[in-house]
Amino acid sequence: MDVRPSNIIVKRKGEELDVLLADWGCSLLDSETIEKGRFVGCPPYAHDDLLGERNCALLPRADFDFSSLGFTWYHAVKGKIDWQFDRPQQVTTDQRKNRKKKMESFFEDDIVYGTSSL
Repeated sequence: MDVRPSNIIVKRKGEELDVLLADWGCSLLDSETIEKGRFVGCPPYAHDDLLGERNCALLPRADFDFSSLGFTWYHAVKGKIDWQFDRPQQVTTDQRKNRKKKMESFFEDDIVYGTSSL
């Protein structure tokens, strides 16, 4: 749930690269819950279900990490993120929809059709 650029370490070993994921401070076991009102992760890279007002506790899910990885990939390719969420509980539905549109466009246009700068 805390996959983001600052938690990825790239180490060169000759011609090869080791890519490591660091900072397991907010990792959870499958049996743990994310209580109502509690936030884990980094808001700009967080799954939509972790943002905004929540009426219930959540169980950790793999898609929380996969969406963080997707937002991190967007940041790596674009060189920036086009949204900033400073207060996770105050992120609106419109902000989440806007981010979703940017991500859909990114994966369809930039990745599938090769218009990215990579």
